Amino acid sequence: MLILKGFIIGLAKIIPGVSGSLVALNLGLYEKGIKAISNYFENIKENTIFIFKIGIGIISAIILGSKIIYFFLNNWPFLTMIMFIGLLLGSTHSIKKINTKREYFYIISSFLLMLFLFTIKTNVKYIYKDTFIDNLYVMLLGFIDASTMIIPAISGTVIFILLGSYDFILIMYSNCFNNIKVFSLFSIGLLIGIFIVSKAINYLLEKKKTFIYSIINGFFLSSMFYLVIETIKLNYTFIDILFSIPLIFLSYKIGSLSKK
Repeated sequence: MLILKGFIIGLAKIIPGVSGSLVALNLGLYEKGIKAISNYFENIKENTIFIFKIGIGIISAIILGSKIIYFFLNNWPFLTMIMFIGLLLGSTHSIKKINTKREYFYIISSFLLMLFLFTIKTNVKYIYKDTFIDNLYVMLLGFIDASTMIIPAISGTVIFILLGSYDFILIMYSNCFNNIKVFSLFSIGLLIGIFIVSKAINYLLEKKKTFIYSIINGFFLSSMFYLVIETIKLNYTFIDILFSIPLIFLSYKIGSLSKK
């Protein structure tokens, strides 16, 4: 079951607008995963087994799923994005209830922060050229991927789209065995990010739980807003709209399964 749940988290990671960590939260693995990473040396055997099983699922989903997602986004972008919206809507049960004015402030602030980031989207697609700067940038992408993997409701794919690096990431994952150097650089940044960010999140979960969940809510709403706007801007036909209606209901049902 841990490998299967890891596979679901991995698929969510490569879907634009969907947060792998939010799915982990829905599946009841988020806080346990954060504690296993940040307190790894307190129980090495148990934490290693837990991380290994989840990791196998995530890596398998990324390697196998990236080619599929890339194919559908290039051939049926509108319907694919509609499916993503349905999946994200289905996971809204993970949003915590708001009880204080301070929580509203945190939600609005994080929402506006992400909206600001959305305005700086580049239309230039990143192309790796094997320079020193490129190698550092690939490591930075790994660090960003780790951060968005650990911070719930921030979609790594949305950030990569904003940076013009989404296609590069999909191709890198789907051809990881053909370019070991690039994948290794990315993995180094990823591991550094996982260690640093998990420590920070673990502290916040222990000391500032209300704050962190309020921020998560704001990030979630901004990701949904971005996904809807980007989907509306796509080219689509009347037939696409007809198919999108049952598709969004179906994907919603699939997304809501994690609460059961």
